[in-house]
Amino acid sequence: MAELSIAAAAELTMANVFAGDVAFLRTITLVAAVGAFAPLNLAALHWGWGIGGVWAGLAAFIGVRFVGMVLRTRGGRWAVVGPVS
Repeated sequence: MAELSIAAAAELTMANVFAGDVAFLRTITLVAAVGAFAPLNLAALHWGWGIGGVWAGLAAFIGVRFVGMVLRTRGGRWAVVGPVS
């Protein structure tokens, strides 16, 4: 299941890059890093969760980006017809 969400997130990311929607990609990546990845990794360090905690942080990062990308692509704001300015 994790491999499927990673592949889907990568495909949705590339669709948005080619559509010129990189500002959203920047924002969702920062939100995922600061809101999910960093806190879980700091918790893993503090409570001694080891590599499992680091992987949990990475999974949360991918999960937040995946949900954000799905929500973004379900709407039509990312699709641009014509040249991107």
